[in-house]
This record gives sequence, structure tokens and C-alpha cells, in this order.
Amino acid sequence: VSKQSLKLLSAKPLQRVTPIQALIATLLKDIKQLVGEFYKPISYSALNVYFSALVLCPEDTGLFKKYYSNFNSIKLPKVITGKDQDWSPCFSVFKGHTSYVNSVAWWSSTDGEILLVASASFDLSIRLWDAYTGIEICQFLGHTKAINSIAFSKDGTKGHFINKN
Repeated sequence: VSKQSLKLLSAKPLQRVTPIQALIATLLKDIKQLVGEFYKPISYSALNVYFSALVLCPEDTGLFKKYYSNFNSIKLPKVITGKDQDWSPCFSVFKGHTSYVNSVAWWSSTDGEILLVASASFDLSIRLWDAYTGIEICQFLGHTKAINSIAFSKDGTKGHFINKN
């Protein structure tokens, strides 16, 4: 939530939330989670929203309850076992390193529009991630020793790392 939004929220007296407002808030939360978790398949084809993302969407979410039954005529696949009932409390898992991650650093722009995460691993790589989507932005390969520590400069324009000697 931006500072500007917090100011607006604190300036208005609290109001009762109508059922439709509650439903919209729930659906928006679910959509944000759905896009975060299923960004890659959705980015390949928008139809993956229906054929994979909605099918794998946890059953106790407002999004699944409201929309899954609308697609009965298409005969969407049904997950029999192993499906989550609700969203994971962990919004995003960054997948890519092939060994243990031993250092993580983050940087945020002053307006909060950009949030980056850098991770260093015993696989001799550093990876840069978009923290909002969990998408890997780039890899820094070619290190000959494990990276023990990483950090961003204050303005976010430089990354620093320390190798074990």
C-alpha cells in the first residue's frame, strides 16, 4: 500500500463494507495471487487462465467458487488429489538455483514501484528477481567460488558480492 493510499484511508471515516465490496476485495486478492503463482503459463497463452490456473486454483478461494462451475460445458480437468484448499501464505517462491541459497538482498524504489530481490547460491550464481511477480530478470554466472554475501547500493544501481577465500 502506497503512502498516498494510507493518507486517503486515514482521512476518511470508517464505513461499513457492503457484501459486493467484500466480494470484489476477495476476488482482487485471489486474482493477484493467481497471477503471481501462474504468471508463466498465463504469459504463454491467455487460455491457460482457464485450462491450468483456474483448475489449480485452491477450492476455498472466492475466485474458484465463483468461476470454476461456469466452465462445466468445456469440461475442465479436475484435480483429484494434492490440490491446495487455500493460497499458500508464501506469496512467491523464487525457483531457479540448483543448490542452497546463502544470501538474499532486496531493494525498493522510493515510490515502491520497483522491488528487486537478489539471491546468491552455492551453485556459483547470482540471480535477480522481480519481487512482485517472482520472475527471474537475469543471472550472473561464471563465479568460481560460492558467493557468501550480496547487497545493493543505496540507489539500487550497483550490486556488491563477497566470495569466500
